[in-house]
Amino acid sequence: PSLCTAMILFAALPQQAQVKSPSNDDLAGKIDKLLASTYKPDIPGAAVIVVKNGQLIFRKGYGMANLELNIPIKPEMVFRIATITKQFTAAAIMMLVERGKLAVSDDIRKFLPDYPTHGKQITVENLLTHTSGIPDYIETLWPQRMREDFTVEQLIAVFKDAPLLFEPGAKLSYSNANYYLLGAI
Repeated sequence: PSLCTAMILFAALPQQAQVKSPSNDDLAGKIDKLLASTYKPDIPGAAVIVVKNGQLIFRKGYGMANLELNIPIKPEMVFRIATITKQFTAAAIMMLVERGKLAVSDDIRKFLPDYPTHGKQITVENLLTHTSGIPDYIETLWPQRMREDFTVEQLIAVFKDAPLLFEPGAKLSYSNANYYLLGAI
């Protein structure tokens, strides 16, 4: 929610506010007004922190972190960001492509030589597009082991020996394992 809120926030600010470069107090006031009208006190909300030129200009929680227990959101709360990290991982991979460090057509064993691909070629593009055939590891961990801390090698070990669900490139199947491997790359 916070990344979406940040994107919506900047799109929703008046054009003259974006052009004139308002003072931090003016900007903080506009942010607060917008978010207070969006996140009512009794609905699921967001923690918002805005930094401008390295300086904290706004930090506040809106709405509820837990409706059942009536716990309001505070900006110091920790949230599971889960799938939102995939867009940053994909952007980082594409930056590596731009810099010539890798190609989307590269076999993943170029970067993860010990990863068992069961005799198939799995490319960086297959990981990016969820077409690798590698099963999602969430079912293996949920819910009993979701709070465990794993090293990169330990988590990859959870799913690496599982058989592929299909021939790489043949189908699409959402898999967190794909993006975990991209992060390792």
